[in-house]
Amino acid sequence: MKKIILLPVKNEAWIMDIFLKNASKWADLILIADQKSTDNTRHIISTYPNVVCIENPYTGHSNKVRWLLLEELKKRLETP
Repeated sequence: MKKIILLPVKNEAWIMDIFLKNASKWADLILIADQKSTDNTRHIISTYPNVVCIENPYTGHSNKVRWLLLEELKKRLETP
Protein backbone atom coordinates (compact mmCIF):
# COMPACT_ATOMS: atom_id res chain seq x y z
CA MET A 1 0.00 0.00 0.00
CA LYS A 2 1.31 3.44 -0.94
CA LYS A 3 1.71 6.12 1.69
CA ILE A 4 0.74 9.52 0.34
CA ILE A 5 0.75 12.97 1.96
CA LEU A 6 -1.54 15.77 0.76
CA LEU A 7 -0.42 19.20 1.89
CA PRO A 8 -1.64 22.75 1.19
CA VAL A 9 1.09 25.36 1.76
CA LYS A 10 1.86 29.06 1.47
CA ASN A 11 5.20 30.60 2.45
CA GLU A 12 6.38 27.61 4.47
CA ALA A 13 10.09 27.78 3.58
CA TRP A 14 11.01 28.08 7.25
CA ILE A 15 9.93 24.45 7.87
CA MET A 16 9.55 22.88 4.41
CA ASP A 17 13.03 21.36 4.11
CA ILE A 18 12.87 19.71 7.53
CA PHE A 19 9.35 18.44 6.90
CA LEU A 20 10.12 17.03 3.44
CA LYS A 21 13.40 15.47 4.57
CA ASN A 22 11.58 13.50 7.27
CA ALA A 23 8.33 12.79 5.41
CA SER A 24 10.25 11.54 2.35
CA LYS A 25 11.71 8.75 4.45
CA TRP A 26 8.36 6.99 4.68
CA ALA A 27 5.98 8.56 2.12
CA ASP A 28 5.89 7.23 -1.43
CA LEU A 29 4.41 10.47 -2.76
CA ILE A 30 3.89 13.96 -1.36
CA LEU A 31 1.36 16.12 -3.21
CA ILE A 32 1.60 19.80 -2.35
CA ALA A 33 -0.81 22.54 -3.39
CA ASP A 34 1.11 25.81 -3.21
CA GLN A 35 -0.86 29.04 -2.89
CA LYS A 36 1.48 31.42 -4.69
CA SER A 37 4.29 31.35 -2.11
CA THR A 38 6.60 34.35 -2.29
CA ASP A 39 9.42 32.85 -0.25
CA ASN A 40 11.72 29.90 -1.07
CA THR A 41 8.99 27.25 -0.63
CA ARG A 42 8.74 26.21 -4.31
CA HIS A 43 12.49 25.92 -4.70
CA ILE A 44 12.75 23.65 -1.67
CA ILE A 45 9.87 21.51 -2.95
CA SER A 46 11.58 21.12 -6.33
CA THR A 47 14.63 19.49 -4.74
CA TYR A 48 12.71 16.39 -3.61
CA PRO A 49 12.05 13.72 -6.26
CA ASN A 50 8.98 12.18 -4.60
CA VAL A 51 7.22 15.55 -4.21
CA VAL A 52 4.78 16.99 -6.75
CA CYS A 53 3.68 20.61 -6.50
CA ILE A 54 0.42 21.82 -8.03
CA GLU A 55 -0.96 25.35 -8.12
CA ASN A 56 -3.54 26.25 -5.50
CA PRO A 57 -5.70 28.99 -7.06
CA TYR A 58 -7.84 29.52 -3.95
CA THR A 59 -7.25 32.30 -1.44
CA GLY A 60 -7.56 32.02 2.29
CA HIS A 61 -8.56 28.91 4.17
CA SER A 62 -10.91 26.76 2.15
CA ASN A 63 -11.90 23.12 1.82
CA LYS A 64 -11.64 23.65 -1.95
CA VAL A 65 -7.88 23.07 -1.81
CA ARG A 66 -8.44 19.74 -0.07
CA TRP A 67 -10.76 18.68 -2.89
CA LEU A 68 -8.17 19.91 -5.40
CA LEU A 69 -5.52 17.69 -3.78
CA LEU A 70 -7.88 14.71 -3.68
CA GLU A 71 -8.75 15.14 -7.37
CA GLU A 72 -5.06 15.31 -8.28
CA LEU A 73 -4.40 12.17 -6.25
CA LYS A 74 -7.28 10.39 -7.94
CA LYS A 75 -5.84 11.24 -11.39
CA ARG A 76 -2.43 9.92 -10.40
CA LEU A 77 -3.79 6.69 -8.97
CA GLU A 78 -5.90 6.02 -12.08
CA THR A 79 -2.93 6.50 -14.42
CA PRO A 80 -0.93 3.24 -14.80
